Amino acid sequence: MFRRKLKKFLHTSNIEYTRDWRIPGTVFIVDYYLPEYNLAIDYLGMLHPSEEYLRIILYMRRQFIKVRLCKEKRISLIETCQAENDYFCTKLVETLHLIKALGYIQEIINPFQGV
Repeated sequence: MFRRKLKKFLHTSNIEYTRDWRIPGTVFIVDYYLPEYNLAIDYLGMLHPSEEYLRIILYMRRQFIKVRLCKEKRISLIETCQAENDYFCTKLVETLHLIKALGYIQEIINPFQGV
């Protein structure tokens, strides 16, 4: 549901994006890439506590590698889990304006900080 709402938001806002974008030179994929902003958005799936420990560790390792690769390639990255969809879109617009003004944003952006 979140991905569908985000896709609709990007489309109605006339923001160009690529779905399931492969980080260049790697096998790692993020959910969305906005080329005008050099911004990747990756949805963090929910892990159920009953899932085996090794699977959870491997998932976390893949996420860590994606973060490191984006930093190395100077791609701004937003990692998000499904929270308030409307709030996320509002924070995304603020982030896009910030990227336009400053260029690359070094830190991982947590749009739900302070919620």
